[in-house]
Amino acid sequence: MKISINQKILISTLLAAVVLLGTLGLLVQIELVGSLSFDWLVAPENQKPVRLAAALTLLTIAVAGVVINRVIATSLAPLLTTKRDQSSQDNALNSNQVWMNYSAAKLERAATTLRTNLESLAQDSNAQRTPSDKILLDKLRAEILTVERLATDLREIAQHKQRGIGRNTINVDLPELLAESLLDFYQQFNAKGVQISVKRCGTSIVQADPKAIQRVFNLLMQAALESAHPQSEVQINCQRTAVAVSVHVHHGHYTCPEEDLALCKSIVEAHGGAFSAHPTQEGGLETLVMLPLVKAA
Repeated sequence: MKISINQKILISTLLAAVVLLGTLGLLVQIELVGSLSFDWLVAPENQKPVRLAAALTLLTIAVAGVVINRVIATSLAPLLTTKRDQSSQDNALNSNQVWMNYSAAKLERAATTLRTNLESLAQDSNAQRTPSDKILLDKLRAEILTVERLATDLREIAQHKQRGIGRNTINVDLPELLAESLLDFYQQFNAKGVQISVKRCGTSIVQADPKAIQRVFNLLMQAALESAHPQSEVQINCQRTAVAVSVHVHHGHYTCPEEDLALCKSIVEAHGGAFSAHPTQEGGLETLVMLPLVKAA
């Protein structure tokens, strides 16, 4: 049977009390028999009870010391282990932070070099560029933009030591966040010949980390851009109910990488919302982002 710390303390206290009571009883008995004066204590005929009382007192102190030492050691062991583990985790986080900062810097430099070389190449071959070359050029620009965003995200994670998703939540208007994300993609959709149909809803205040939610919209828009066919239409529908606001993204050829969908799901669910992606009868995926509305005061 495992004895808890509180039980050990109780047992040690009772043991000390019993021994002390026994010692006191012995002293009372000695008092009844004779005086407790110095002469009585040093008298040869009284040495046996005096030694017995002294031995019991020392035994009590020793037993209490051992028990208390073990109780304290047992109770502090988890705390010391936790402290050592925390120290190891802090060291690992610091190492990861340095490594992520280094990786982010390398990604940023590589993306800058790629963009510079790509634009230089595009200007040189502008006269003899074919439609397929233009599509490839737009795709390369989109990939470079993705690398730049990943480098920014990586640096932010390193600077904040992998802070949890949704830690910097504020009241924001979800349709406005969606509009801000769309601004970065309108030119790319137009260059590809893809129309964007947006159905907005009124002001819908949610509690969210703006950067995290914008990352969700950026991932969905990037996937919609890459999978859309020229002259097709991307439908973005924002709806509001009494308790939630939702954003639907769909087109007939819409596909999205599994890792992007998993990340979107984790971010939205961390904000208390729901995320889904399912195929439609018209073809392609329809993604849904739903977040609860902030109740009016």
